[in-house]
Amino acid sequence: MRNSLVRGGSSINWALNLKSTAYTDENRSISKNELKNMLQGLKSQYNWLKDEPIS
Repeated sequence: MRNSLVRGGSSINWALNLKSTAYTDENRSISKNELKNMLQGLKSQYNWLKDEPIS
């Protein structure tokens, strides 16, 4: 997982970048549920992310 999350950054941009990289590098797609689970894990590490909704 990349450490490119910047305070005030968008979880949408993070997810799009992750999906794009996975497809380009590994020729696989990341599902919406996988992204939700990854983001939930990040929220436990970065308190400021708790304010961003998961939809």
